[in-house]
Amino acid sequence: MTKRTGIAAVIALVVVAVGVAVAQPRMHDGGGRGHRKMDEKTVEALKGLHQTMTAWTRTNVLPQVRTWKSELDGAMSAADLATLNGLRARAKALQTERASLMAEVGTAWKNGDKEAAKAGRQKMKDIGEKHRALARELKPLAEKYSSTLKTIGAEARPKAKEWRSQGRDVAMKWLAEHRSEFTEEQMEHLQHGIGFFGGGHGGRHGKGMKGKRGLVVRFMLWDGSDFTEHSGQGMPGMDGGLPNLR
Repeated sequence: MTKRTGIAAVIALVVVAVGVAVAQPRMHDGGGRGHRKMDEKTVEALKGLHQTMTAWTRTNVLPQVRTWKSELDGAMSAADLATLNGLRARAKALQTERASLMAEVGTAWKNGDKEAAKAGRQKMKDIGEKHRALARELKPLAEKYSSTLKTIGAEARPKAKEWRSQGRDVAMKWLAEHRSEFTEEQMEHLQHGIGFFGGGHGGRHGKGMKGKRGLVVRFMLWDGSDFTEHSGQGMPGMDGGLPNLR
C-alpha cells in the first residue's frame, strides 16, 4: 500500500465495517439462479450485527478519522478551508439527494413502474456528473496540500491494518454467538463477506467510487459528521478523479 492510499484503506474499512453482510434483504441461493429474499427473522437478526459493528466503528474508528480531518483542516489557510467547507456542504447535499432518489427508484421497481425507475436512474447519472464537477474543483486543494495528505496516509496505514483485523474478529465473534439464528448457507455467505473485510477487500464499494483515489476524495469532502448514521453509504463523496498524491 502506498502513502497515497493509506487514507483510502481507512475509509474503505469504515464503509465495510458498517455495511458488511448487514441487514441484506437478498442473498444468492447458491444454485446460480439469481437471488432469493431473506426471511424477516433473519433480517431482524442481522440488525444486531449492524448495531455491533456501528458501535465498534464509532468507538474505535470515528474519533481517529476525525483527528486526521482536523490535521488536514489545520494545515489549510482560512480561505482554502472556507472553499473546502463549501465543497463539503455541496457533497453532503448530493449524498442526501442520492439517498432519497435511490429510495424512490427502489419503490418504483417494487411497484413495477419501469418508466419511473428508468427516469430515476437517469437522475442518478445527473448526480454523478455533479459529483465529478466537485472532484474537479477539489483537485487544486488536493495538490496544494498533498504533503499533509501523505503524512496522514502514513499514519493511517498501520491503523487500517489493525482495524481490519479487529473489525473482522468482532464480526466473527458476533456470528459465533448467533449461529443458531442462521442457516448453514447463510453462515457461509456471511463468513465469506467478513473474510473479505479481514483481508481489506474493497468489494463493490471500491468499484463504485472509482478505486482508492475516489475514497481519498471522500475523506477530503467529509464534514466530520458521524458517517455510521448513513448505514453503508459511507462518507459524503463522489465518483471521480483525484490528482496523484505521490
